[in-house]
Amino acid sequence: MTESELQKHLAQQRRQTGSSYQQLAACEIQIIAAQAMKTLEKVLFYQIKPDKVRFRSKFDLDVSYRNRVNTEATRLVPSDRKGIAYRLYIHKASTFVDIPVKAFNKYQQISLLRSERIKYVQIIRKTIRGKKVYYLQIVCQGFPPSKVTKGEGVVGIDPGISTVAFASPSEVALVDLVPKNITRKEKHLKQLDRKIEWCRRVNNPECYKEDGTIKKGARFKRPSNRQIRLQTRRRKAYRSLSEERKKLQGQLVNRIVSQASIIRVEDLNVKGLQKRSRDIRINPKTNRPYSKKRFGKAIFRAAPSTFKTALETRASQLGIDVEFISPTEVKPSQYNHITQTFEKKPLSTRVYDLSDEYTGVQRDLYSAFLIGHIENGHYQREQLEQDFPDFYEQMKAFLQQTPKTNRLAWYLT
Repeated sequence: MTESELQKHLAQQRRQTGSSYQQLAACEIQIIAAQAMKTLEKVLFYQIKPDKVRFRSKFDLDVSYRNRVNTEATRLVPSDRKGIAYRLYIHKASTFVDIPVKAFNKYQQISLLRSERIKYVQIIRKTIRGKKVYYLQIVCQGFPPSKVTKGEGVVGIDPGISTVAFASPSEVALVDLVPKNITRKEKHLKQLDRKIEWCRRVNNPECYKEDGTIKKGARFKRPSNRQIRLQTRRRKAYRSLSEERKKLQGQLVNRIVSQASIIRVEDLNVKGLQKRSRDIRINPKTNRPYSKKRFGKAIFRAAPSTFKTALETRASQLGIDVEFISPTEVKPSQYNHITQTFEKKPLSTRVYDLSDEYTGVQRDLYSAFLIGHIENGHYQREQLEQDFPDFYEQMKAFLQQTPKTNRLAWYLT
């Protein structure tokens, strides 16, 4: 089945009586078919397992819907009425919403004026405090006016699972990507999970075996009102955690791009770190195997891939070149530019002596400094020797500061 055949199939479904696709236009059905085809391609090319494919749940926090063009069906059209900026047509001409001028702030007005055209509109539904809130997202062609100006110089970034170290000519820093009070929020989420599971077990005793496991093929009843309230509280906690993490990463991205004209980042394989380990290791003390789990929980806390995507997007808007450095070739965490040798160190070693003259070098910050001096897969040795004294002074000044979080104290000592 191809994408065009899937579009034809959905178009035939639209003609049937009582179909949920009757209100949709052909261009809107094409978007749904394209999204479904992307999922099928991931299964065909072994990127995901077939049993992982699910229909979109009605309990999803964020649900979006968009059109392919802005000329028919769901579209945004300028209005000539006084005080009205646009008229939003939803599916058909008889259903519309007038959007006043005061709905747009100053930055949004400048962005719309500078854009070449409106490509399409997207309607996003979010669940906030148990209530469904709808947002209109206008996608324009062109680049929006940036709130951050482009800097000058090369910035090296050493991303970790939950931290980001960067070194620029003017600043050296190690930033924690995990939001504050994460332990208290995770404890709250665990309590909600236990309460929801208890409600499910009380309402569906016939679906469980005597040992507490779920029977094969069991069908659960409709959740009780208390379970629905608990699920709403859990969605609220996840949304709050996501928004706080997104705000923290956005501030860090603006801080980095304001100092850079070229960004060099170590290419971190987050997907590989998320998978379970294949090796079976035995604990010599207990004679039992170690857990095969790896960094799944840490990735959930910090979302390093989201930071990488946000950095690439903001850099492309400002015209900043982003280069990804393969760690397998240059090995920045093992390299010593003074002796020009590679020395493997244990993961627990965060601060070490580079030489008799330069002592107390922080591992992540030094790796970020080295990454910024890699060009075409080779270290710039003369530039390294010239810039290292300034970097060393900035690093020492940063290490003397009080860590902003308790987690950073382990990395800086």
